[in-house]
Amino acid sequence: QAFIASVAGSIMLCSSQKHGDLDFWERQFSEGVYDDTYEWVADFDVLCPMLADAISHTSCAACKVLHLGCGNSDLAERLYHDLSVRQVTSVDFAESAIRSMAARNATLRPELQWLVSDCSDMR
Repeated sequence: QAFIASVAGSIMLCSSQKHGDLDFWERQFSEGVYDDTYEWVADFDVLCPMLADAISHTSCAACKVLHLGCGNSDLAERLYHDLSVRQVTSVDFAESAIRSMAARNATLRPELQWLVSDCSDMR
C-alpha cells in the first residue's frame, strides 16, 4: 500500500506499511511522538498562497474544505484564522488525534468539524 501526497508540484511517496496501520498512528498520537500539531506534507505557509488564490474566486463564507488524513495538522485552524474559512471538516482514522484536535478547537473554533473515519474505506 502506498500513499501519495502532492503539494505545489512536489510529490511525496510513502510506501511504508506502518503508515497505513491504525495502531501505528494511535501510538504516535497517544504517546506524544509529534508536537501539539505536525505537518507531514507541507506547512501552512507553503500552502497559503495557493489556497488564498483558490478562495479568492469565491466568498469565504461559501468555501468548504475537506481535509483527509488530517492527524494533528493545524491546517483547519489556520484556514479559520488566516483565510476566514469556517466550514472545514477534518478526517482521520486515529481517534486519539481527532479527539485531541476537537477538544483543542471546541471553544475557539466551534464551526470546525472533526470526524473519525478510514478514508481508504469510506462507504
